[in-house]
Amino acid sequence: MISVYLISSLLNNEKVYKIGITRRDINKRIKEFKTGNCSELKLENSFVSPWGFKIENYFHRLYRLKSLGGEWFKLDKNDVENFTPICEKLHSNFEFLETYSIKEKNK
Repeated sequence: MISVYLISSLLNNEKVYKIGITRRDINKRIKEFKTGNCSELKLENSFVSPWGFKIENYFHRLYRLKSLGGEWFKLDKNDVENFTPICEKLHSNFEFLETYSIKEKNK
């Protein structure tokens, strides 16, 4: 399974967010980010799905105008609160499409 995560950090006293994915333990991934980084990193949220790559890609496109570079974004409270509902909806949509595709192949 793939975990899509939302990590926060402070940049010039302002919260910024990293949206990424990993197949490994998220806390180990955060420890890797902390190496050579003096700011505190906090796991805000995560979602596990076999569609993690597609979900992450969706978020990166959705927030492209809020991008600070790479996987870092300047999100607002609403964006952060909607992380799980968006993940759930996308996961359900991909599951439906996969099921529908399999049914069509078996006709």
